[in-house]
Amino acid sequence: MEEISLPEDAMDTQGFELSREARAQADVKFTYVVTCQIYGKQKQDKKLEAADIALLMQ
Repeated sequence: MEEISLPEDAMDTQGFELSREARAQADVKFTYVVTCQIYGKQKQDKKLEAADIALLMQ
């Protein structure tokens, strides 16, 4: 496996990218994925909350 080489200033001390835009985009994607997972489980269980999430995802 190859290691990915990043410039020293690309990461802060906690390993997060310094770019606010990159962090915001990652947060939005994470939220979307988790929402889809929750929606899938609720839809499978035929819960009423699934309809609310389906509406928000439109």
